[in-house]
Amino acid sequence: MLTYSEHPPPPRLQPFVRCAWRLRDDAPGPHGAEPVVPDGCVEVVLNFGHRFRRHAPEGSELQPRALIAGQLTRAITIEPTGTVDLLGIRFHPWGAAAFLGVSGDELRDRMLELDDLPALARTVSRVDDARDESERLPLLWSALIERQREASSVDARVPALTGLVATGGARTVADLAADSGLSARRLQTMFSRYVGLTPKALIRITRLQRMLVLARSQPSLSWGRIAIECGYYDQAHLVHDARRITGCAPSQLAIREGGLTDTFIDTPG
Repeated sequence: MLTYSEHPPPPRLQPFVRCAWRLRDDAPGPHGAEPVVPDGCVEVVLNFGHRFRRHAPEGSELQPRALIAGQLTRAITIEPTGTVDLLGIRFHPWGAAAFLGVSGDELRDRMLELDDLPALARTVSRVDDARDESERLPLLWSALIERQREASSVDARVPALTGLVATGGARTVADLAADSGLSARRLQTMFSRYVGLTPKALIRITRLQRMLVLARSQPSLSWGRIAIECGYYDQAHLVHDARRITGCAPSQLAIREGGLTDTFIDTPG
């Protein structure tokens, strides 16, 4: 049985980091391949168990033990090969680019070995000094706080605008432009730099996340009702977007509870 938990960051990291998370299996056993649904965030993932295998149309490959997962525009499929013991850092949608000193679009749809970002790799290597599992997260927080001194500032409009998208307050790029007083072109530039996604892509991803949360929390609702509640035009629009982003029907995603997919469903609270 996989167990997932989240841990809030120290105050100094809160402008950049949403949470740390841990995924472990209490009773190691066979796990099948599952989709990792885009969540609008960049993740640093440290693997203390067996390596994961990523499946793709062109074949499959083992994932590195320490990696940075950039913004995804499509789901990826991964499969544990044994014991699961992961420690992750989830940045705010705008946080990774500023914290890491890169443009957000450089990380889009990329899974990089941590060594490809040497400064971050040196920071995270502090975790290797942990005497046991309980020391890993405190050491990681300490190392990231030191690294935070080198982080660049974020245009204050970006967190506000991504927050508007996350809550469903802006359902189209036109809504965002009207709320911010910025042109669609200027929004595109800002999101590319700080978030690594287009405004339209972030809207689609957060809408899909809201749909999954609602479908799981209120299974008696019809898909037509869920579609309208989450900002889709109709049920066909919902199904099209779900298949486009994840390759699965909404009903297939909604029943995947207790597995890998859950780790990247942005459940409030």
